[in-house]
Amino acid sequence: MGFVQRRKNDKPAIIRFHRCSQEKHPEQYYGRLLKLYLPHRSDHELKTPSLPTYQAFYGAGCVQLPGTDCLEYVQHIVKRNREKYEKNSEEIESAVEEYEQNRGVTDEWCNLAPESDLVRLPLVEQEREQDNENEQEDVPDYSRQADASTEVRAIREPPAIDPTLLRQMFQNLNKKQACIFYAVRDWCIKRVCALNPEQFFFYINGGAGTGKSHLIKCIYSEASKILSKVPRYADDVDISKPTVLLTAFTGTAAFNISGTTLHSLLKLPRSLKPPIQGLGNQLDEVRSELLNAEIIVIDEVSMVSRHLFAYVDARLKQIKGTRRPFGGMSVIAVGDFYQLPPVRQSKPLCVHDPSEIDLWREHFQMITLTEIMRQKDDVVFAEMLNRIRVKGKLDVLCEADRNLLSQAITEPAHCPTDALHIFATNKEVDAHNSATLGLLHTHIIDIHADDYRKDPRTGRMALQDRPFKGGKNELQTH
Repeated sequence: MGFVQRRKNDKPAIIRFHRCSQEKHPEQYYGRLLKLYLPHRSDHELKTPSLPTYQAFYGAGCVQLPGTDCLEYVQHIVKRNREKYEKNSEEIESAVEEYEQNRGVTDEWCNLAPESDLVRLPLVEQEREQDNENEQEDVPDYSRQADASTEVRAIREPPAIDPTLLRQMFQNLNKKQACIFYAVRDWCIKRVCALNPEQFFFYINGGAGTGKSHLIKCIYSEASKILSKVPRYADDVDISKPTVLLTAFTGTAAFNISGTTLHSLLKLPRSLKPPIQGLGNQLDEVRSELLNAEIIVIDEVSMVSRHLFAYVDARLKQIKGTRRPFGGMSVIAVGDFYQLPPVRQSKPLCVHDPSEIDLWREHFQMITLTEIMRQKDDVVFAEMLNRIRVKGKLDVLCEADRNLLSQAITEPAHCPTDALHIFATNKEVDAHNSATLGLLHTHIIDIHADDYRKDPRTGRMALQDRPFKGGKNELQTH
């Protein structure tokens, strides 16, 4: 369009990288400094015939930077850039070193599950031995290195969780939740021990308040920790990549479990009509991101249509490079088919269609959670909700349920202002919100705004003649 838009992000960045010892490995130390802080296009520019080492070039070398007319000492350029981008580096390194030397290692699993500790301890010891054996001094540039087994373990182990909180989380599982949890955990241990366990396909079913989300968090926490120690096919694999994927159909459902949407994770198109579209140039990027993934969790599975489920299966096969169902990954589907169905009248997974391949009916084992966990203090109300959950249109409510429902407040005027109100239309929602704001705040200020819109031809912002009416998620305009 005849112009280049300038990127305005000019804030100094914090660079985190492996630091070599200046005394033990001076060549690697100065090589890192030059590659990070001296502008260059190839490694050949970081040495000269008269200065054949990184250390010598750093100490006595001179270069002419683009856009300048004079030579400048290399060490002056490096020092200037380090001060700009590497804020408080010495203090950070000192704190990290002190933490590594003084921190205490606490192993709480023996208290949580003593019957399984004998299986786990040899596995941890074997992993520590492998860490020591795999240490290398000569490694490719810009890759993570490890010069001590403590650093390797620090990278591989997830962030520490409060042992008391962890113990409470697992102890709060009821009998059926614990069975699912330990089934997944045993599978992960076999996977780490290279016993090649078969894929599992679990469908965790249950009404509201039966602890489905809590169980997901427990499984994710333990499975991620164990699967991070799976032997990989390549020595330079990035162990920071996720081993357990938390997904859902909508952004709200994904946010509730700290996950991501299926469309975003697997780069799915908007239209799911066949034929299946490949990833094209994005395949290597997605394959690298999901290289370590062993388990995928799909929450609110009632909203997943048959076409979307088939797309997920095909996409995982493409990413993992295998024809096994879901690319060889184990799947945990969580949800309740009495809740929201797929959009646009699509068929839910539980509806069998003889004309199509039924991945759901063929593979998945249903496990139903029945014990109420959320409303333990009001079991009568929770049981009534579950009866309404399965009630048909023509079924008559029992007298006890009618009496319990009649105790609810029905007049809006009698409801507390801070209580959650549910309306059928957006118009009623806006009216209630405006009225509530007027009651809570007497001094209201109107702010007049000028609306601008970018001109696609020039890239410049143009003032609009009339206010721009935004979507439902934006501020209201009058």
